[in-house]
Amino acid sequence: MSLVLPPPSPIPTGSSVVDLLQRVNGKSLMTVPSILEDIANTEGTKDVVPLVDLNFLAFGGGLLKKSVGDKLLASGVKLLNHYGRDRDRSNSANLYTAQRLRLPLFQDKEGHGP
Repeated sequence: MSLVLPPPSPIPTGSSVVDLLQRVNGKSLMTVPSILEDIANTEGTKDVVPLVDLNFLAFGGGLLKKSVGDKLLASGVKLLNHYGRDRDRSNSANLYTAQRLRLPLFQDKEGHGP
């Protein structure tokens, strides 16, 4: 298993993250909600389609907008809310636990999340 970290500059965008993921043939992704929002808001599906084949797409560091989560889930993306140890993006039991317990993946209409 390999770990790929994007270069510190320029600031990553949804498209640059998807491009890097495709170049290294990534099988999973850990990112922040703003990158997912950028991907979901890309015109067409060119940035969403590569995410469907991932083993998982974990996000942390904030709440994901319901509309973004709904769009990605409807496209077949396997989303996991990596709630907790979001500063180092380390894979932990939180991913498995969130999936098994069916914890909320994004905020509700009132803006409340997990």
